[in-house]
Amino acid sequence: MQEKAEEHIYILLGGNTGNVAETFHHATRLLKQRIGKIKTTSSLYKSPSWGFDGPDFLNQVICFSSALDPEELLMHCLAVEKELGRERKEQGGYASRSIDIDILYMNQHIIELPNLVIPHPRIQERRFCLMPLAEIAPNFIHPKLGLTQTELLEKTEDKGRVEKILKLLDAEEERE
Repeated sequence: MQEKAEEHIYILLGGNTGNVAETFHHATRLLKQRIGKIKTTSSLYKSPSWGFDGPDFLNQVICFSSALDPEELLMHCLAVEKELGRERKEQGGYASRSIDIDILYMNQHIIELPNLVIPHPRIQERRFCLMPLAEIAPNFIHPKLGLTQTELLEKTEDKGRVEKILKLLDAEEERE
């Protein structure tokens, strides 16, 4: 039986309630245990809430190497969110939260399932997502749009404030 090849998976962490840096640290450790090795991490970025009035958000992109299929990956991301106190509302919409884990890319795959779309359909609309992506994968090409993360960042209509704060996790330390 042939072993499944590992994919580079880009995941966005976001949150704006509680000790977000600590929550990100816990989320990263849990994701590492469940989905695979950490390849690299972006700095931590701060931006205003997007789509509603609320406290500023922190965001970070982490690249993992994993052999999970998309649905297994989603299941683990949702389980980690729940474990760390995320409560999803039935009606959806934007709201404050302790943790949000979004799957942005799985290599160059285009996946359209009822509960999962990859690449994430709004990457190009969100500066808070593009800045950390451009930091760690500037030349990674969006499989549908054919543009690099740097090009998407330059072209985005979102001109909101996004500031780099710090490198939250040392990738070398986290890989061990």
